[in-house]
Amino acid sequence: MIKPGDRILVDIFENERFVDVIGTSKPWLSGRGEAPSLCRRCEVAWLDVPDHGSIGSSAFPSRVFKGMRMSGHMGDARITTRNLRILGVDKEENLLVVEGSVPGANGGYIQINKAKKPPRERRGFAGSATVDPLKAAKRAAKKG
Repeated sequence: MIKPGDRILVDIFENERFVDVIGTSKPWLSGRGEAPSLCRRCEVAWLDVPDHGSIGSSAFPSRVFKGMRMSGHMGDARITTRNLRILGVDKEENLLVVEGSVPGANGGYIQINKAKKPPRERRGFAGSATVDPLKAAKRAAKKG
């Protein structure tokens, strides 16, 4: 069992082929920034804040389309990327090389787990040997 203060090294992933990576997504913020909290009488504070202007068309289609990017808070959520293939384990440098995108900003903290549901082994996927269908059919006929 792991106790507080124990060192966890990448050698625990030596015999694994896939991992799940958990991280915090990058926040995506839009809007006028700090402007609404500033004094409205102070005209100088509003000069350096970008203004949105009009968001829709005037004559056609006379509406705002769904999905229009507007102010709000997106991101900064817990994201799990499943079944990232392990390309290499470097024990000396304690590095784990995975193929695919890892959630979060550069320099952020992530959690790496062994894959809960690794992909099934099938022909031509996940490094399994390619199976000749004719030979497989003959073997199945002999067994049956």
